[in-house]
Amino acid sequence: MTKAKHLWLFPLAIALVVAFAGWWANLEVRRSIEQEIRDDLQTTLDANVTALEIWMKNQERIASAITEEPRLKAIALELLDRAEAVPTNRPSPVEIPRSAFASERLRERLAILGYNQAELVTTNFIVVAEPGRQRLRSSPMVAEELQPRFAELFARQEPILITPFKYDLGFGFGPRSPGGRRGGQ
Repeated sequence: MTKAKHLWLFPLAIALVVAFAGWWANLEVRRSIEQEIRDDLQTTLDANVTALEIWMKNQERIASAITEEPRLKAIALELLDRAEAVPTNRPSPVEIPRSAFASERLRERLAILGYNQAELVTTNFIVVAEPGRQRLRSSPMVAEELQPRFAELFARQEPILITPFKYDLGFGFGPRSPGGRRGGQ
């Protein structure tokens, strides 16, 4: 009878060993899968960062090539000179003859390259021409939040990437101001 009482201990011990081995194996498989996923995600991130860096460099090269085009450069310098010559009564981008800066050739090049617009900006952050722009600006100034990026551009005198942004047109559709009201109201 004593043997029969202790007979259940052997299967219980085997069950505990099997349960522990299963738990340990599950833990190791989970760790292995997590490490594989972590490695895959890191590889994907590294590839995306590299691709983005290549894309950014290409965009900078494209911008440099467009700005060095002799005809476009001459027109841009003329417009900048005209804007600087009348500091107190500067024309808005709408008043400047769009055909001078926004020739069909430039518009076509921008469209081929995937750009809807470009801006010609003075070092005082005044936009003097905007080919391809469909809407009117509420101000001829560069958006305040972008002025540091333009200042960097002017200081470096090399192309930099300025990310897309949404203009606050002052019609109540822009970002909310700190008082809870929409921009411009």
